Amino acid sequence: MDTREIVNQYDSGDAQSPVYLDGYVQEFRSVQLEPVVTGVGYVQATASCRQDVEDGHAGWVTWPAGAISAVTQDTVSPAITAIRVYRTSGNLKLTVRLV
Repeated sequence: MDTREIVNQYDSGDAQSPVYLDGYVQEFRSVQLEPVVTGVGYVQATASCRQDVEDGHAGWVTWPAGAISAVTQDTVSPAITAIRVYRTSGNLKLTVRLV
């Protein structure tokens, strides 16, 4: 089984640039958000098309875990086309595992 990871670290800004998952429709996706020393934030997901995301018209839903300040994991439905991190404070690291 081939596992790929997308890893991004955020240390400034609020809503971060989206990570597009539409090229991985058939694959299991695990999402982990963790503070780097200290950090608070949450993940948002959308099923909107890439053009709507780029045009600022996508509808974003906050993941069920809400805001986190400790390592938190969840899975992402194949219907999700993009995710983004909303950073409230500190530094955050997002890891998306594609299996």
